[in-house]
Amino acid sequence: MRTALFCSLLLIILLGLYGMGNSSEHARKQDVAAVANAQYRAECGSCHLAYPPGLLPGRSWEKLLQQLADHFGENAEVQEEVRQALQSYLQNNAADRVDYQKSRKMVASIPAGQTPLRISEIPYFRHEHGENKEVKVYGSGEKLSLARCEQCHPLAEQGSFHEHELRLPGKGAANRP
Repeated sequence: MRTALFCSLLLIILLGLYGMGNSSEHARKQDVAAVANAQYRAECGSCHLAYPPGLLPGRSWEKLLQQLADHFGENAEVQEEVRQALQSYLQNNAADRVDYQKSRKMVASIPAGQTPLRISEIPYFRHEHGENKEVKVYGSGEKLSLARCEQCHPLAEQGSFHEHELRLPGKGAANRP
């Protein structure tokens, strides 16, 4: 009797551990890779969110890094060796080089031959967020830019964009204008 109980408990524990392993694997496939490069976080994250590289394909990161003198109206130039290091990191972790579900969806939605420079230009992003570039906070009239992922996705730099982690600033839910 004790042996059967022990075996049953052991089986339950083992199945639970197996399930935890699968759920973490499942969670990994749901997100994009977290930002894992201190230099990228310091250089790019000093002005805005260090966007996870898995949100854009490699060709987009390459083009962005070629245009740092005019980076959305700002001069974001860095020394050439820094630019090359950033490019290497971004290329190796770009959406078309990694195996994360949201990264694959982002890349799959981009028409062939297009090189989006803004994450908000990607069809999958627009599918998830709508065509607007802002979200209005219901009841306050405050407008939030969709370029500032971290305003609603507090774990964006960690690569987490799960809806159950969504936190909308202000009172009430976000309402598209």
